[in-house]
Amino acid sequence: MRTTRAIPVYWLIVGLATAILSPLLSIFASVTIAERNAEVQRQRQEQAQAQAQIESRKVVCNWIGTNLDVFDETPPAGAAGKNLRTRYLELYQISQCQPPRK
Repeated sequence: MRTTRAIPVYWLIVGLATAILSPLLSIFASVTIAERNAEVQRQRQEQAQAQAQIESRKVVCNWIGTNLDVFDETPPAGAAGKNLRTRYLELYQISQCQPPRK
């Protein structure tokens, strides 16, 4: 006949603690990893947005600069042309294009 052994209280405590804490630690690790991934994704989006802004500014500055070059090569005779060149120059300065023009 078999004899039954009593399980020490120590093993009961360790087993219950493991059964309770293991899922909690897993959830904590999952949440921590998800938050870190979200932060990295946010940083990448900000970096991509900044790069897109730089590229957009380059395109705008190139377009305005080309129009100003045309007005500089063939100066407008009328007041409307001079006003348009002034507006392009204002846009050029507002867009912080380089090199500065006058």
